[in-house]
Amino acid sequence: MPANLCLVETTVFSEATTSGSTRHRFAGTLDILRRRDDTYTVTDLKCRSEDRPCGVEHRTRESAIKCHVVSAYTSDHLQTGGYSIALAEEGLPVSLRTVLVAKADGTFDEVDSDMPEDLFLNLVELHRNVCDVKGHRTR
Repeated sequence: MPANLCLVETTVFSEATTSGSTRHRFAGTLDILRRRDDTYTVTDLKCRSEDRPCGVEHRTRESAIKCHVVSAYTSDHLQTGGYSIALAEEGLPVSLRTVLVAKADGTFDEVDSDMPEDLFLNLVELHRNVCDVKGHRTR
Protein backbone atom coordinates (compact mmCIF):
# COMPACT_ATOMS: atom_id res chain seq x y z
CA MET A 1 0.00 0.00 0.00
CA PRO A 2 1.37 3.47 -0.87
CA ALA A 3 2.60 5.50 2.11
CA ASN A 4 0.02 8.26 1.54
CA LEU A 5 -2.96 5.86 1.45
CA CYS A 6 -4.91 5.19 4.62
CA LEU A 7 -7.86 2.81 4.62
CA VAL A 8 -10.76 3.84 6.82
CA GLU A 9 -14.01 1.96 7.08
CA THR A 10 -16.24 4.37 5.20
CA THR A 11 -19.25 3.90 2.98
CA VAL A 12 -19.52 5.98 -0.16
CA PHE A 13 -23.11 7.06 0.29
CA SER A 14 -23.40 8.90 -2.99
CA GLU A 15 -21.21 10.05 -5.86
CA ALA A 16 -21.74 12.56 -8.68
CA THR A 17 -25.20 13.46 -7.38
CA THR A 18 -27.05 16.70 -7.94
CA SER A 19 -27.85 18.41 -4.68
CA GLY A 20 -29.49 21.74 -4.17
CA SER A 21 -31.25 24.13 -1.88
CA THR A 22 -34.80 25.18 -2.67
CA ARG A 23 -34.62 27.73 0.14
CA HIS A 24 -31.55 29.49 -1.30
CA ARG A 25 -32.19 28.56 -4.96
CA PHE A 26 -28.91 26.94 -5.97
CA ALA A 27 -27.80 23.47 -7.05
CA GLY A 28 -24.62 21.67 -7.99
CA THR A 29 -23.14 18.25 -8.58
CA LEU A 30 -21.66 16.78 -5.43
CA ASP A 31 -18.66 14.56 -6.17
CA ILE A 32 -18.63 12.29 -3.11
CA LEU A 33 -20.73 11.98 0.02
CA ARG A 34 -19.24 9.52 2.51
CA ARG A 35 -20.87 8.11 5.60
CA ARG A 36 -19.06 6.70 8.61
CA ASP A 37 -21.37 5.67 11.42
CA ASP A 38 -23.86 8.55 11.58
CA THR A 39 -21.56 11.26 10.27
CA TYR A 40 -21.39 12.53 6.71
CA THR A 41 -18.41 13.95 4.85
CA VAL A 42 -18.70 15.99 1.66
CA THR A 43 -15.67 15.62 -0.61
CA ASP A 44 -15.13 17.76 -3.68
CA LEU A 45 -12.72 16.24 -6.22
CA LYS A 46 -10.34 18.47 -8.17
CA CYS A 47 -7.66 17.70 -10.73
CA ARG A 48 -4.77 20.11 -10.91
CA SER A 49 -2.23 20.36 -13.65
CA GLU A 50 0.79 22.60 -13.42
CA ASP A 51 0.06 26.22 -12.68
CA ARG A 52 2.00 28.99 -14.36
CA PRO A 53 5.77 28.70 -14.02
CA CYS A 54 7.19 30.46 -10.98
CA GLY A 55 10.35 31.76 -12.63
CA VAL A 56 12.59 29.34 -10.75
CA GLU A 57 14.67 26.99 -12.87
CA HIS A 58 13.95 23.45 -11.67
CA ARG A 59 16.34 20.55 -12.19
CA THR A 60 13.61 17.96 -12.72
CA ARG A 61 10.02 17.89 -13.95
CA GLU A 62 8.96 16.39 -10.62
CA SER A 63 10.35 19.30 -8.62
CA ALA A 64 8.66 21.74 -11.00
CA ILE A 65 5.30 20.01 -10.55
CA LYS A 66 5.65 20.04 -6.77
CA CYS A 67 6.46 23.74 -6.87
CA HIS A 68 3.78 24.77 -9.37
CA VAL A 69 0.82 22.60 -8.47
CA VAL A 70 -1.38 24.17 -5.86
CA SER A 71 -3.58 22.23 -3.52
CA ALA A 72 -7.16 23.32 -2.89
CA TYR A 73 -8.22 26.80 -3.97
CA THR A 74 -10.37 29.10 -1.84
CA SER A 75 -13.24 28.59 -4.30
CA ASP A 76 -13.07 24.82 -3.72
CA HIS A 77 -13.62 25.31 0.00
CA LEU A 78 -16.49 27.71 -0.63
CA GLN A 79 -18.14 25.16 -2.92
CA THR A 80 -18.16 22.51 -0.18
CA GLY A 81 -20.05 24.97 2.00
CA GLY A 82 -22.83 25.09 -0.59
CA TYR A 83 -23.07 21.31 -0.67
CA SER A 84 -23.22 21.19 3.11
CA ILE A 85 -26.07 23.72 3.21
CA ALA A 86 -28.04 21.81 0.56
CA LEU A 87 -27.53 18.44 2.25
CA ALA A 88 -28.60 19.79 5.65
CA GLU A 89 -31.81 20.95 3.96
CA GLU A 90 -32.26 17.36 2.72
CA GLY A 91 -31.83 16.00 6.27
CA LEU A 92 -28.20 14.90 5.93
CA PRO A 93 -26.11 17.00 8.33
CA VAL A 94 -22.49 17.19 7.19
CA SER A 95 -19.88 17.07 9.92
CA LEU A 96 -16.80 17.35 7.69
CA ARG A 97 -16.09 18.98 4.34
CA THR A 98 -12.94 18.15 2.37
CA VAL A 99 -11.32 18.86 -0.98
CA LEU A 100 -9.38 16.02 -2.60
CA VAL A 101 -6.89 17.31 -5.17
CA ALA A 102 -5.34 14.89 -7.65
CA LYS A 103 -2.09 16.38 -8.94
CA ALA A 104 -0.32 16.02 -12.27
CA ASP A 105 2.49 13.99 -10.67
CA GLY A 106 0.06 11.30 -9.46
CA THR A 107 0.00 12.39 -5.82
CA PHE A 108 -3.01 13.78 -4.01
CA ASP A 109 -3.89 16.01 -1.09
CA GLU A 110 -7.09 15.90 0.92
CA VAL A 111 -7.60 18.98 3.03
CA ASP A 112 -10.39 19.96 5.39
CA SER A 113 -12.59 22.87 4.37
CA ASP A 114 -12.81 25.25 7.27
CA MET A 115 -14.42 28.29 5.62
CA PRO A 116 -17.81 29.22 7.08
CA GLU A 117 -20.70 27.91 4.99
CA ASP A 118 -22.44 31.28 4.96
CA LEU A 119 -19.64 32.71 2.80
CA PHE A 120 -21.01 30.57 -0.02
CA LEU A 121 -24.45 32.15 0.45
CA ASN A 122 -22.87 35.61 0.41
CA LEU A 123 -21.28 34.83 -2.96
CA VAL A 124 -24.56 33.50 -4.36
CA GLU A 125 -26.24 36.76 -3.37
CA LEU A 126 -23.39 38.82 -4.83
CA HIS A 127 -23.63 36.87 -8.10
CA ARG A 128 -27.38 37.54 -8.28
CA ASN A 129 -26.86 41.25 -7.64
CA VAL A 130 -24.18 41.51 -10.33
CA CYS A 131 -26.45 39.71 -12.80
CA ASP A 132 -29.30 42.10 -11.93
CA VAL A 133 -27.07 45.10 -12.63
CA LYS A 134 -26.04 43.60 -15.97
CA GLY A 135 -29.68 42.95 -16.85
CA HIS A 136 -29.57 39.16 -16.51
CA ARG A 137 -32.49 37.67 -14.62
CA THR A 138 -31.46 35.16 -11.93
CA ARG A 139 -34.36 35.36 -9.48
